[in-house]
Amino acid sequence: MAANNPSVWASIKLFLKNPQFDSIMQYFLSQISQFGVQVQAQLTTLSSASGLASILNGFGLIKGTALYYYTTDNGTVAGSTAINVAGAASVNTSIGITTAVAITLTINNLTPGVPVMVRFYNNSGSPEVFKMAATNPATTAYTISYYVTGSAAVNLVTTGVTVPAGQAFFFFGNSYVGANPVLFGAGMLT
Repeated sequence: MAANNPSVWASIKLFLKNPQFDSIMQYFLSQISQFGVQVQAQLTTLSSASGLASILNGFGLIKGTALYYYTTDNGTVAGSTAINVAGAASVNTSIGITTAVAITLTINNLTPGVPVMVRFYNNSGSPEVFKMAATNPATTAYTISYYVTGSAAVNLVTTGVTVPAGQAFFFFGNSYVGANPVLFGAGMLT
């Protein structure tokens, strides 16, 4: 029906007995017509693939990497290891040893606000110390601490945690920025 198309509303001619009211109504109908045409154009644009992409990425409301998750099993390593998690929305990684060696896992480019889960497993046959370090994208080092119920915080950067042979240590934390970057979490041995 043509009357439902906003582009024809301006063409409707009113024949009212009051010419002044008639001209005001004609102007009002022309404005409604222009508005309707603009709304139709916006809806057509936004429902296209490029329109949806502009909503998701073009306005900066959602980062292009919002769906990038760093999920890697680093397997068994012979010594300290560094991983680069630039742009990750979350970090989930594991690392293990089979020979007696103290080890540090360094997480580089960890963005503030990103949740982190690390699994360290010790198959070396003897208790080993596991440490963790991290830097933000500006290369500033994080302070990393974990808590165990009923215990004081343990600094994973300097002290680390002793993981008994045949066990794993899980760290669950979240990075944030205060005066300095901090990664707080909970840890448990299994």
